[in-house]
Amino acid sequence: MSAENRGLMVRRTERREISLPAQVCVAPQHATAVRLSRGSGHREGWLDAGIVDLSSRGVGLVTEVFLPRGSRVRVRVLEVATEGEPGVLAECVGRVARVSMTDRRPGYMLGLALTDVSPDQSAKLDELIERFADAPAEGAVDA
Repeated sequence: MSAENRGLMVRRTERREISLPAQVCVAPQHATAVRLSRGSGHREGWLDAGIVDLSSRGVGLVTEVFLPRGSRVRVRVLEVATEGEPGVLAECVGRVARVSMTDRRPGYMLGLALTDVSPDQSAKLDELIERFADAPAEGAVDA
């Protein structure tokens, strides 16, 4: 590692800018450490969120509920539904790598590093990423 790259977070894969509905909940291994209040608006532990970027190794999403850095979460990528309950396009587990407040509504941008991705989940994510092949990509840097 060169001296100028020490301490820098470097993405190793391209993320596709997208806009898809999602749901996020605290993963079972952190359910006792991170508890959602009744006022958080969750349904059976699931919070509404919006995915803003996606790669094979990470997800960027926006939610109105703060989730602490380092916590493990489950994410469902949902279909855009005009009526009825939306279908689940993919589901995965990630670790909250970064959190920033986006505005005072409140809104939080979460950067998730995907963990424990099964081959089936990986295939579904790759299929989603392929759907958005024409979407703008955020630059990737090989470290």
